[in-house]
Amino acid sequence: MKPSSYAIGLALSFALTLAASLLTQDSKGPADSGDAQLAQALADLERAHARIDELEMELALVQAQRFAEQQTFQDWLQFVSTIKPDLAPLILPGGLVASGSEPEAEVEPIPKDPALVRGEEMLISLRNLFKTEGLYAYDLLTAGRLHDGAVGPVVFRLLDDRGRLAGSISAQRLRLEAGRAGQTVTMVLESGEERRAGMVSAFAEMRLPFVRVDPVPWIAKLPELFRADDLGKPLVESKWDKDALRARLNGLLKLDAAAGYLQVKALDGVSGDHLVGVDLSEMDSSGRLSRHLFADSLRIAFLDRGVVLELFGCVSMRGGVKTPFPGGTHRVFLPSADQVEWKAAQLPGIPPGVPKESPAPER
Repeated sequence: MKPSSYAIGLALSFALTLAASLLTQDSKGPADSGDAQLAQALADLERAHARIDELEMELALVQAQRFAEQQTFQDWLQFVSTIKPDLAPLILPGGLVASGSEPEAEVEPIPKDPALVRGEEMLISLRNLFKTEGLYAYDLLTAGRLHDGAVGPVVFRLLDDRGRLAGSISAQRLRLEAGRAGQTVTMVLESGEERRAGMVSAFAEMRLPFVRVDPVPWIAKLPELFRADDLGKPLVESKWDKDALRARLNGLLKLDAAAGYLQVKALDGVSGDHLVGVDLSEMDSSGRLSRHLFADSLRIAFLDRGVVLELFGCVSMRGGVKTPFPGGTHRVFLPSADQVEWKAAQLPGIPPGVPKESPAPER
C-alpha cells in the first residue's frame, strides 16, 4: 500500500494519544508501576516515530517516482507535437482523448519516442547488470529517456543488507564511466537529491564507484552512457618492445627517489602516443609499496620544468580497496625530472628533442 499524508498523520496521532493515555494512568496508578508504564510509553512512541520515518521515506520515494514519470510523459508529448502537432493536445495520461474532440475513423498509430523506448530498454539492462554484479543496494525504479549521453530522470530505492528500505536517490541524469585496467564502473548521477533517515541532501553530482566490476558487459549493453574514450579498446602497436620500454621508464622514474617514486610493474603495449593497460606501483622514500595505480592509458608530457604523467581511466588501490579518480583522470608531476634524458629515451609520442606541451599543474 502506498503511504499518504493521511496515513502519516494518523500514525503520529495514534502515537501521541497512546503516550498521553499511559502518562495519565501513571499519575493515577501506584508509584511502583509508574516507571514501567512510562518506559513502555516511551518505547511505543519511539516505535511510532520509526514507523512515521519509514512512511515519510516511502512517500517521498513515490513522489519522486511520480514526478519522474510526469516529466518523462511531458517529454513524450513534446516529441509527439514535433511530428504531428494536432495530436499533442488530444492525448491525455492513460491514452484518453480530451473531451470535445472526436477520434477519426481511422486513427493513425501514435509514434513512439525513440529516446523513451531506449530509456525503457536501459532500465531493464541496468536492473539486470545490478543483479549480476550483486549490487542489491540499488533498486532502479524508473530511468526516463535517453538524452545527450545520459538517461533520466532516474529514481532509486536504497536497500540495506536485509532488503529493507533505507533511503532513496533521484537525479535528472545518469551516465557511466569505465576503468578497464582497474576493473571498475562508476555511476555518475547529476542534479538530484538523496534521502536517508529523514535527511534530504541535494547534490550537483554524485559519483558511485563499483569496484571489481568488468566494464565490458556494461559497455556492450549501454554504450550511449559511456564516454567516447571508454568504448573502444585501443589497438596495440607491435613495433614496441614492452619489456625494454618498461625498463627504460623505470630507470628514469628511479632517478629521483628522494621523496618516493613510481615503478611500472606491467603494461599491455603502446597505442599512438599512449601506453595502454598500465600497472604502476607507488613506492615511498624507503622503497615500500604505498599504493597501486591502474590506468587504461598513460601519456608522457612536459611542463616548463620536469615531466608529467597523465593517467586516464585511472584507479587507485590501497590495502585492497579500489578508488576511481574523479573523471577517471590523474596526473603525476615529476618536477625534478631531467627533460633531456626523457627526450633521449625513445618514448611513445615524444620525438627526441621535441617537448610535448601539457596543462599547468592544478592548484
